[in-house]
Amino acid sequence: MRYGVGAPGRAQAPRRVSLGLGLDGGLRLLTGAVEVGQGWDTALSIIAAGELSQPMSSITIVTGDTEITPDAGTSTGSRLVYYVGNAAKDSAMQLKEAVLSTASDLLEMAPDELQLEEGRVTPTNGNGANALSATLAEVAQARQSADSHFDSMVCIDPTSLIYDAETGVERPYAVYVTATHLAEVEVDMEKGNVREIRIVAAHDVGWAVYPLGLKGQIDGAVAMGVGLALKEEYIPGETIGFKQYRMPTARDVPEVVMLLVETGDPSAGLGAKGVAEC
Repeated sequence: MRYGVGAPGRAQAPRRVSLGLGLDGGLRLLTGAVEVGQGWDTALSIIAAGELSQPMSSITIVTGDTEITPDAGTSTGSRLVYYVGNAAKDSAMQLKEAVLSTASDLLEMAPDELQLEEGRVTPTNGNGANALSATLAEVAQARQSADSHFDSMVCIDPTSLIYDAETGVERPYAVYVTATHLAEVEVDMEKGNVREIRIVAAHDVGWAVYPLGLKGQIDGAVAMGVGLALKEEYIPGETIGFKQYRMPTARDVPEVVMLLVETGDPSAGLGAKGVAEC
């Protein structure tokens, strides 16, 4: 299987994220990209928290509020982690740079001598509990006193990823996900009955941002595949309910062995790919 992430060509819309630091030291990430059960909010928190070296609990995710969240396009095409995730990463990098810049004035140290972790800015070579430090709340308040905002808005425009302005060559998709599934089955050669014993599912995910949610996507997809292949059949005029249209239950789903193949290059942006639809 080879699946292109997002809509083909220039049909893809820009993806936007806004990340801000409140006076209480809390972080708020806003985007129009909506959680529809795929674990997106959790993945977004992991991306931002990791870049800022903060606990996930310190980040509030706000999505789908048309009054305050920036437009991020639709949640289709398995595009959120790749496009909006990279926007969140870049936004966090910008916010981190601004925090360290302000903290350098408070602590009278160069920004490259400081680090951000667990709600505080401390010297990279600090002396434990006796080291100078500034909380994120103190940094935010100092920034406000200087009448300087802490919101970081980032827009990822797919055009540069799929369209070469010099040659005019356009790629259908910026990134592809690949996968291979193998099914081990038993077949009753007389009756034609098939029983699945085990399915091995290997997916190239780039970087597994949220492994538990990713595995849930694959597990559900396998169940859907089993139903499509062996049980679900709609016959016009005959199929009038789920008694005739047999969907797989937990008993019908075999053992699923998942192999997450992480081939992403962390130095090249986020390094993660969308997986849901593939």
